[in-house]
Amino acid sequence: MKNILLNEEEKRFMDEHGLGLDDFYDARGERKAEYHLNAKEKGCYYVINNYCQNGHRFKTRGGGHCIVCNPWAMAFQKRYSKDGAIYVASNGQYCKVGVVDNNSFSPEETLAHRENSLNGEGGYGGVTGWEIVAWFLVDSDLGRREKKIHDALSQYSTQREYYHDGDYRFAKEILECSTDEVMKTVDSLFGNVSWNYGI
Repeated sequence: MKNILLNEEEKRFMDEHGLGLDDFYDARGERKAEYHLNAKEKGCYYVINNYCQNGHRFKTRGGGHCIVCNPWAMAFQKRYSKDGAIYVASNGQYCKVGVVDNNSFSPEETLAHRENSLNGEGGYGGVTGWEIVAWFLVDSDLGRREKKIHDALSQYSTQREYYHDGDYRFAKEILECSTDEVMKTVDSLFGNVSWNYGI
């Protein structure tokens, strides 16, 4: 990385989040399309680029989100590129495509936990009866693949308001279509994937 002088706020942010200059790609003077590929090639999740409206220049390599203003973007950026499982859930009326990160548990254990959470507190989207009916493993680009699936199925997308953790939220990943339609779309996007059924 070229010589970069960090201000005190930047140094403090790096210390608080366990980051070093090696975690960043120097994207000064580059457009998003350029630095996304260059940072990925270098194995960097984050870039140093132009200042945001609040005077910060630490961004995610993918969406260019300021990680100082929005620290949650760091977790999202890592999930976007990592490995894990993509699942299709159904409650008989709606479908949902979601992801779980690879972790110390088996995919089946992680998916079983996710299925339970989908049915907790009145259920995701205010409906219960969710079952994970099919899933497959990916070795990279977990979040990117999920987004690609949602984009391809956008004509079936609907939103439902529901109550969770003491607050009203919108479920944005609910699809009004069959699981067969979802799986056919996934196969058309990524080739015939290695589906697992049930958990």
